[in-house]
Amino acid sequence: MRGPLISVVMPSYNCERTVAAAVLGLVNQLYRDWELIVVDDGSQTDIEPEIAQFDDSRIRLLRLAENGGVGRALNVALTESRGRYIARMDADDYMEEWRLGEQLRFLMLEGLSLCGTAAQKFGAETGTINSPIHGGSIVDSFFTGNPFVHPTMMFDRARLGGKLMYDDGFRCEEDYELFARLITPDNCANMAEVTVKYRVHPGGNANHPTKPVFNRLALERFASRMGVGDIAPVAELSELQMGGFVDEPAFRKLAAYAHQATCHNLPRLGFLQGPLTAFVDYARFIAWLDSHQASCMGASSDEPQLFAVGKPTAKAWRTRRGAQ
Repeated sequence: MRGPLISVVMPSYNCERTVAAAVLGLVNQLYRDWELIVVDDGSQTDIEPEIAQFDDSRIRLLRLAENGGVGRALNVALTESRGRYIARMDADDYMEEWRLGEQLRFLMLEGLSLCGTAAQKFGAETGTINSPIHGGSIVDSFFTGNPFVHPTMMFDRARLGGKLMYDDGFRCEEDYELFARLITPDNCANMAEVTVKYRVHPGGNANHPTKPVFNRLALERFASRMGVGDIAPVAELSELQMGGFVDEPAFRKLAAYAHQATCHNLPRLGFLQGPLTAFVDYARFIAWLDSHQASCMGASSDEPQLFAVGKPTAKAWRTRRGAQ
């Protein structure tokens, strides 16, 4: 008897108040050939009653005695899963009823190994999370922020093989590290449509004390795979942005770095490269950051409005930089 085509993997930690809504979003899917593996990652509360109310044989609950982090919980789910396609979901989010079917069709028709989608934030923040659409743009922007929303991801395990496992030594940024090992310009993309309602908690992982360390380690692994040497300026920008500021010495270093970066010399600075090369003084660059609410972790829209009056248009800039 064959297994389901899609395995949905969902880590859960103290999510007894939200997991039922997350599971309901899956049960309501128009596409039906799936299984759900929920991994309770050493929670202090019990989610079994919330899961049991669905009485669905496609849903399995696994329990870990101790909290080991998202990466370890996902590796347990991946080991237990049977589907060729792996879909990510969090226990405090909600997916649209058409998500699995449409994302599977997109992945198959495009011949991709992995893909994400846009997401709609709710909770502590609102707004849409848009990401680069095409594989080339995704690779190009990797050094300036995570180009995927983790709980929107779908993977083709037949294409990725054993590489589709998380480094469970990463207590955060486990998704960024995975993407650093997987993505190429030809094997990934993002759907422009919103498929997941993404809950934002006050503080959240954005303030995890180890985030800069693991972020830089993921960047170094990506740089090594891509044959890139010095990533220090980009890593420093990420760390400064995590701290909420960019000082003038950092701006000078980044501007010099951006002038040297080309499409054949990763890492380019993504959507920050234009302002960094166009603005000759720190004050104008900071004014641009303020007016456009841009940062290395957030400037990921596929159609950014980068320029003030008198500057080249976003379309012209994308043509010049070879965006797909």
